[in-house]
Amino acid sequence: MRGKIYIDCSITYNVSFVTGIQRVVRNIIDRKDIISDELSRDVIPVVFNGESYQHLDDYLRSNLEFKVKEGVKGILGSLVKSKRVYNFSKYCYRKLKDINLFIRHKRHSLNFNNQNKSLISFNSGDILLIADSYYNPDYKNRYFSELIKDIKKKGVKVMLLVYDIIAMTNPEYFDDYMAKELDEYLKYFLGFSDFLITISQSEKAIIEHYLKGLNINKKVSYFYLGSDLEKINDVKEDWSTKTDRFKPYFLVVGTLEPRKGHEVVLSAFEKLWKEGFQYNLVFAGRVGWKVDSLLERINASLYLKKNFYVLNDVSDELLTALYRNAYACICATIREGFGLPLVEAIHFDKPVVSSDIGVAKEVGNGYPVYFKCGDPDDLAKSILYLTQSGSNSNKANFKPLSWDESVKMLCERLKKWI
Repeated sequence: MRGKIYIDCSITYNVSFVTGIQRVVRNIIDRKDIISDELSRDVIPVVFNGESYQHLDDYLRSNLEFKVKEGVKGILGSLVKSKRVYNFSKYCYRKLKDINLFIRHKRHSLNFNNQNKSLISFNSGDILLIADSYYNPDYKNRYFSELIKDIKKKGVKVMLLVYDIIAMTNPEYFDDYMAKELDEYLKYFLGFSDFLITISQSEKAIIEHYLKGLNINKKVSYFYLGSDLEKINDVKEDWSTKTDRFKPYFLVVGTLEPRKGHEVVLSAFEKLWKEGFQYNLVFAGRVGWKVDSLLERINASLYLKKNFYVLNDVSDELLTALYRNAYACICATIREGFGLPLVEAIHFDKPVVSSDIGVAKEVGNGYPVYFKCGDPDDLAKSILYLTQSGSNSNKANFKPLSWDESVKMLCERLKKWI
């Protein structure tokens, strides 16, 4: 009998916010039947509960865990007004996370909340695909280490989905502690992962170079992400009306962090607005890290809430509406593993202005209008080109993958290893 495939989605179903990784994981889990059909194996989503792996459905029914991120969502979920408040909120988050882990592990040691749990029993031939963020603090406790040692002895193969290694190649875009932690987590997982898979050919080459520097020989493959967000017609509430006050607008989707290029976009638009430009700008993404100067600049902008809007708590429904009703989208990222907002914008048939980095050209092909990465003047010229030409003339012959197609591509890669 062929082994089962277990898909680790431990973080995605424990947080309320939605970033690129959460969207990817949810779309993969939603298509577990496709994976099962393609690979002729049972596919079971699982969550590491701090002590063992558990079926996702059972975990969601029984889970009463204290969600740490909820404790600071009220602060980070709206535009933070001061550097002091932002830094204090980050400090509180890290302390609350430590307290949460202590309580959870104590509770497990006292055997609380362990009744009626459907825990996973791995067998030889099974596959564990860690599709969620590998930098989950729970993975660093002794329960997880012992579990991995046990399943490896049984002949279970572990596959790790590495979205990118930007923190390792470009630590300047992260807080020092974050870059160090991410590097430690990846090296920890490299110790027991049999295969790695990433989300673009460009990132595959970067990861292989990184592994070579560590004298680690691991098989690495890649697949492309999909782009069909929930259709707005399927949403009960008419979310499109929530975007009316922004029209006409250019949309930037992504966490507010240094590598995403928000400062470059704002500089380009402030230049254009001074010259009488009539289009607005919307940033849609939660507050990230190393953005003190960006937040100060946003709050000091003369155009804020007039031509310029920042939305930090964006649901899938609102994001869909934002894409649907945008005039065009901007992807100004400096370093990216894939660039999900780029293909999402293409999926919604929106003109796109993108930085000219390698992965954008790999994923976007000839669809976007490209500008010189990090150059606000060149970005401003590209924006004017779009508004004056009326559309992106390159877009007719390019179609991004759907999530069904993306998952089938993932399966084609996995067939070579299992």
